[in-house]
This record gives sequence, structure tokens and C-alpha cells, in this order.
Amino acid sequence: MQEWLFQERTDAAKHLARRLERLKRQEEVQKEEDKEDEYNKSVIILAIPGGGVVIGDIIASELVSNLM
Repeated sequence: MQEWLFQERTDAAKHLARRLERLKRQEEVQKEEDKEDEYNKSVIILAIPGGGVVIGDIIASELVSNLM
């Protein structure tokens, strides 16, 4: 019988969001350093229908980001 790392998709999404938070903080630091740069990067979560939208919504909420 296979053992799963996560109990369900929402649990996996919350774990992933915590790991992605570090990347978001790095991007915010980079934005501060490049304030004069016209190119403004934003964090956008892309979710694929068929189960991915639920996960994407959780990740976007945790990171206070846009969901597309």
C-alpha cells in the first residue's frame, strides 16, 4: 500500500505556499533594489482546472497574490 506525504490537496497546497513564501520575499527585496526599473514583476499563481484551482486558490491566499 502506498503512503502519501499529504493527507489531501489542500494540505499539500498549504505546505507548498510556505515554501514559496521565501521566493516571494526574495522578489520583494529585489524590487526594492530595482525601484527605478520600469519592469515590475508580480507574483501570479496560475491554476489548471481539474483540481488545480482549489490548490491555486489556497496558495494565492497564503501568499496574498493574484490567482489566474
